[in-house]
Amino acid sequence: MALRAYILRSDFSVDSARPVALETLDALGWKTASLTGSRDLDQSARSLVHEWGIPLTQEDSVVPLDLKKGADNPPKVAQILAKIFQFSGAVTFATTVDGAILLKTGNTHFDLEDVVSKNWIRMELGPGQIFYIPAGAKLRFTFSDQATNMAGLAFIKGGLANAGVVEEKVLDNLTIRGAYLHSVGKI
Repeated sequence: MALRAYILRSDFSVDSARPVALETLDALGWKTASLTGSRDLDQSARSLVHEWGIPLTQEDSVVPLDLKKGADNPPKVAQILAKIFQFSGAVTFATTVDGAILLKTGNTHFDLEDVVSKNWIRMELGPGQIFYIPAGAKLRFTFSDQATNMAGLAFIKGGLANAGVVEEKVLDNLTIRGAYLHSVGKI
């Protein structure tokens, strides 16, 4: 599956007649790339996230991520995933630190907020694709309508020990949200 991004309708269905340009995602702080032609996927991803401003100096800056049922994830990853699954489909949330995810297998989609147009965007990704998630940006996963078969690597600024997710209802009171809005020119 190639990277695709579309505006969502008010009923959360995809409006395939309204694709979103990569420049729009970039302006919102979301970065994406396809590494499918890379000889060494992990090394290419490490180089790219370094360019994106995520230093990989912490021992726990790069961690495996597996959404398959019964997967053996590191305890902190399992804790964060449990919270995301709890939020799934009903709750908008944000990550507390910048991060990137490389999909090695499977496909996924998620919704992200476009704070400029006030729309929601559906991003669809497949194997070999990597995406950058800015801290404080609102997103939501809907696992109920997709198979949870993706696995890959998470690259976390400051390391896994500093990572977390926060619900939208408290997000507006946090510094990370203000910093995100400032970075996209909305403050």
